[in-house]
Amino acid sequence: MGTSVFDEVEVATKTTPAEKALARALDAGEQARWVIAGEACRQHSKFRSWLKYRRIG
Repeated sequence: MGTSVFDEVEVATKTTPAEKALARALDAGEQARWVIAGEACRQHSKFRSWLKYRRIG
């Protein structure tokens, strides 16, 4: 079987782009006391734990 474009595409949950964007901003010295997140983010315990680790919220 040949190679598919899907073999080269990384699938990300909705929280992954949010986490990456926040990490870049925080690592650049920006500060955040809270984050507005949709239902998918609020129900994602790993994302909530990451926010706690980064001292947001």
